[in-house]
Amino acid sequence: MAILDKQRFYQTGHGPIYMRTPASKVMVKGLYGLIIFGTIYSAYNLGKLIAGKKN
Repeated sequence: MAILDKQRFYQTGHGPIYMRTPASKVMVKGLYGLIIFGTIYSAYNLGKLIAGKKN
């Protein structure tokens, strides 16, 4: 793919620049999943800590 073709591809897109390619969509959604998992896991363990429960 020539540089002009890549430039046209990125400039004609209507979404955010980080979501324009198929590979970036997979990576961003995976990152969102990790952030959500980490938040829920932290909240769960914080609740256990507040309740005073041991493992």
